[in-house]
Amino acid sequence: MVGATIAGGGSSNKPNRVTDNFGTIGGGANNLTGLEDGDLTNAWYGTVAGGESNTALAYGSIGGGALNNTTGAAGTVSGGTNNSAGYYGTIGGGYANLTGGGDATVGGGSFNVASGDESTVGGGLGNSATASFATIGGGGRTDPENSSTGNRVTDTYGTIGGGGNNQAGDNAGTTDDRPYATVGGGATDRSMVGTGTQPVSADRSVVCHADRRRRREHATGRFCRRPLLR
Repeated sequence: MVGATIAGGGSSNKPNRVTDNFGTIGGGANNLTGLEDGDLTNAWYGTVAGGESNTALAYGSIGGGALNNTTGAAGTVSGGTNNSAGYYGTIGGGYANLTGGGDATVGGGSFNVASGDESTVGGGLGNSATASFATIGGGGRTDPENSSTGNRVTDTYGTIGGGGNNQAGDNAGTTDDRPYATVGGGATDRSMVGTGTQPVSADRSVVCHADRRRRREHATGRFCRRPLLR
């Protein structure tokens, strides 16, 4: 092995291990850089600064925390617990966050997923950006125990600012038929417009917004002459 470094830490029952060339571990316990498969070059240049039971693969970097891992080349986890960064993915911290797409980012929070390429989730609870260039600022589940009530961006370039149980895109299985959909916040809103913003509540209730010239029904795209009562 070439260029392996372990600065300290470890114990008799939780040793730190570098199994691939040029791997580095600063301290902590039970940390690993490499794959332990006998090949010294397929997961090299991994770095774990400290913490416990963290695993860094090729060019991956883990700052600390516990049970964090990089599953793709050059993934980064700054800290937290049980986070997993994919190919060139970045996770700032939190708990049980995942980046699966290339160059995806999760800032923090818990149970957030950024699986689209270049997708971003800032934080919150249980949010998912599954399309390329998707963005969720924060917010999360309206029912903390129900994973289906987080914010979801299902189509490319979709954006959700916050709130809970919102969706940008049509979730129809393809990620490019409803691009650029936007939901600013609130709860249980849907935007499926190809270009622009259209908040639509799940119960399809219609809200007319007045200005000096007209009132527009956002749920149907028609225009109304008087306010509608909920």
